[in-house]
Amino acid sequence: MTARIDEICSPASQLRGKGGWAQAIGLLVGQMALALSCAAADYPVKPVKLVIPFGPGSASDIIVRRLAPKMTENLGQPVLIENRPGGGGNIAAEAVLSSPPDGYTVFMGSTASHAASPHLQASISYEPFKAFVPVAKMASYSFALVTSASLNLKTVSDLLAYAKASKAPVTYASAGVGSSAHVFGLAFENATGLQLTHVPYTSPAAALVDLSTGRVTFMFYVFNALQPMIQAGKLSVLATTGPKREVYLPDAPTMLEAGIPNFIWTSWFGMFAPANTPRAVVARLSEAVAAAGNDPGVARELAAGGVDTTPSTPAELDALSRSEFERYRKLFQAAGIKPQ
Repeated sequence: MTARIDEICSPASQLRGKGGWAQAIGLLVGQMALALSCAAADYPVKPVKLVIPFGPGSASDIIVRRLAPKMTENLGQPVLIENRPGGGGNIAAEAVLSSPPDGYTVFMGSTASHAASPHLQASISYEPFKAFVPVAKMASYSFALVTSASLNLKTVSDLLAYAKASKAPVTYASAGVGSSAHVFGLAFENATGLQLTHVPYTSPAAALVDLSTGRVTFMFYVFNALQPMIQAGKLSVLATTGPKREVYLPDAPTMLEAGIPNFIWTSWFGMFAPANTPRAVVARLSEAVAAAGNDPGVARELAAGGVDTTPSTPAELDALSRSEFERYRKLFQAAGIKPQ
């Protein structure tokens, strides 16, 4: 007969069978494993902190804060968002890795932390595929290529002509070194042969202000964060980066349609837990992410801004992040970029 989990985890059951040093040592080891199993069985009994490597108001922050209430509802405990921007994800990653692997402090990994930063930073403090275990993909999205409306650029061809004729540096903004906006700008530079200047910001809001006034030339960014400025006529959309036209910008061509070959780039982020987090906890967190991403209201609302919340299994997220890791390595190698 198989014992119930509440029977196994009871104090009385843990004290049975004492006798002799060998038995005592065996019991101690067994109790340590049992403690982890019991903790996983009860999980969660307190709030879960999701540490994200981007600042308040960033695209990822906006999306995660829409998903968090449904995750809270599923888990029965609050999911608290903690912003730790900077360092290409290093600061947030270190905060999570310094916490116990018990599922109460988890990391929002992304194309930055798991695909870009390992190739850009010589001093990165973690090995993403050893330090973390995947939980579930939370969202993916293409970006829009936008410029200030004051520049009067309507197409990608207009931007190319402007860049080639400009005597001043042609700049593109991003949410930081290794962010998707940085990588997409680098890919654009690589695909067109332009000489561009990358301007990283710690605050996406500041980047958008400078973009709208023409202080930086262009930016690749997610539509839901750009939408208010687009609707206000401050930004012009030239193209989108996905494989097909987006329903939220049906008149905007893809970069492929705009004449930039092989330019299909999308961004994603997902939940990761520290290595050695119990499998049962990982499974429980993955279930909560799926419940949030599959919620019809959440999915519909975020899809209107170009965000796909279809969740994944841990194995699918692992395969995605490893594939992206290799793709980014090839991009940086082609561009002659080495870790610094």
